[in-house]
Amino acid sequence: MHTNSSPSDEWTCARYRRTFDYVTVLAPHLLTLVGNKAKGAELDSLIKEASSLLYFAEVAHIRAEDGSHLCKVVGRYTAPNPDKQVIQPPVSTKTKAGRARMGFNHPQLGRMLCPVKYLEDYIKDPHALSFVQDLDC
Repeated sequence: MHTNSSPSDEWTCARYRRTFDYVTVLAPHLLTLVGNKAKGAELDSLIKEASSLLYFAEVAHIRAEDGSHLCKVVGRYTAPNPDKQVIQPPVSTKTKAGRARMGFNHPQLGRMLCPVKYLEDYIKDPHALSFVQDLDC
């Protein structure tokens, strides 16, 4: 490191070094690829795959944060006539029991979430959720 480096540069370099050390402990094969021109394509492929996984993890995290504030008002906006009546039984996100009644565990929300091809079975027996395991979502 050159002598005119700032403390933040030193901190950044130390952080990169810790990350590199951590990654090489978890994936020692990477050390055989770094600096090896013959294995450059393999390294590029692994980096692209890892970047893609990180991107999708970040997108999923953002989506979860974006929708989390809607839980408090889901009962108002999913009701057929929200000005007259919320869904029944009312949804509460304040308690663990209230959150447990959301999604397929709620009679009205379950019908809204259920794909059309499973809806008839769901209406017949909402507690027999074996078809839900077949969903790709």
